[in-house]
Amino acid sequence: GRYVGCLAVLDLAAEGRLTLARLKERAHATGYLSAGRARALLALLRDMDCVFAVETRGAASTAYAPTPRFLALWQEHVHAA
Repeated sequence: GRYVGCLAVLDLAAEGRLTLARLKERAHATGYLSAGRARALLALLRDMDCVFAVETRGAASTAYAPTPRFLALWQEHVHAA
């Protein structure tokens, strides 16, 4: 679940649409994560300095973006596979 969740995080971020609500929607659509697990994954990625909140004016929910650290870790993971 976490692997697919991280893929969803990167995909949504690439689209400029990474929010908790959208991550929960994607998690539900794939069936790999529950909404609660999606929330926990985003919290874990924040705690690990892998995503950060992006300032958006007038947005109803907080948007996030991956940090350079997360992108480097993911790239390292992909190259090792």
